[in-house]
Amino acid sequence: MHITRIVSFLRPLTLSVALTALPTTALAGASTASDLSYTYVRLSAFKGEADAIDIDGFATDASVSISEQFYLTAGYAETKAESTYDYADIDLVGFGIGFHAPIDNGIDFIAEFEYADAKTNNGWNSVSDSAYGLNFGFRGMDTGALEWRMGLQIVDVSSKASTSGYIGADYFVTDTISLGLDYEKSKDSDAISVNARYNF
Repeated sequence: MHITRIVSFLRPLTLSVALTALPTTALAGASTASDLSYTYVRLSAFKGEADAIDIDGFATDASVSISEQFYLTAGYAETKAESTYDYADIDLVGFGIGFHAPIDNGIDFIAEFEYADAKTNNGWNSVSDSAYGLNFGFRGMDTGALEWRMGLQIVDVSSKASTSGYIGADYFVTDTISLGLDYEKSKDSDAISVNARYNF
């Protein structure tokens, strides 16, 4: 598959996997009315498929609460994409700002705006581009150890929009360490990721 098609399909998916996770992970820390927090560091590994192209990679990200309702996010991801006739390495650096508000006991509504710079290299040339993302969803704490999340993200790369849905959960093995699993699906792609987080 031609490199431009790889870019068009994989950048939105990679951005979504790498950056959707930033605001959709609630951790123990500064409390809100729903006892959810937005301060952490995390390592993730993901694997998926986009238009019959296999992808895998890892991401590292962080979030910090700056007020009772706003938080900042930042992340970096490396992705390798490979098909029968082509391959590409994609690096992403992203930043975002999010808003959260309690809507019920233990449940928050979230909304974020994210920006990412993507660089794609196939061994012959490299292409740089910018991507923008909007994320809307819900986060909740069912017990003191189990947390869930779900929502939708819209990612725009070079005026081409991609919409995906996600669902995930995290289990707190200690007060500061949690393990998580996420699944994301769009019309042309899907991905699963696992993560480990240190919660402040």
